[in-house]
Amino acid sequence: MMHHAYTIARSVACRVIPLARHMSSKPNAQTPLPNFALPPKKLRALVSLYHQSNSFITPENLDEEIDRAFLEVPAMRTFGNRRVDWPSLRLEVKERKQLSKFGLPETLNSALSMYEAGYEEREKRVEQVFDAMYGTWQTNKPGLELLQDTWEGVEQRLKGEEGVN
Repeated sequence: MMHHAYTIARSVACRVIPLARHMSSKPNAQTPLPNFALPPKKLRALVSLYHQSNSFITPENLDEEIDRAFLEVPAMRTFGNRRVDWPSLRLEVKERKQLSKFGLPETLNSALSMYEAGYEEREKRVEQVFDAMYGTWQTNKPGLELLQDTWEGVEQRLKGEEGVN
């Protein structure tokens, strides 16, 4: 898990270097954050929607999504990041019924127990800390803070392009 987080941190850090923020110990009144009409909570929601938009169902991919919904193997279920077929799930339930009724979930041999014990929640918290540190969203996409930091430069480039046209 740590190696995975390190790899992600390194790849995002490499991509973020040109967008690095240079700060002094005191805030600079000359470069205020841009004033947007929407509050930060709604802006974050818009950034989130933008990043999720590649999974939206559109008229172009409607047939493919319908086929996928009806042709996927119904015996397969997804738990966390793993897919489990029906016989494996039944076997796991049988094994869990044979385990002691008392004990810490981490001591159980079941991968599903590890999932229930909060493994996925811990991973999510690590991603949230990473996102807060680097201004990203889901560890590899620019977040609102990073967009706000680079907004002034983007506006200047857009104005420069308008002047050329």
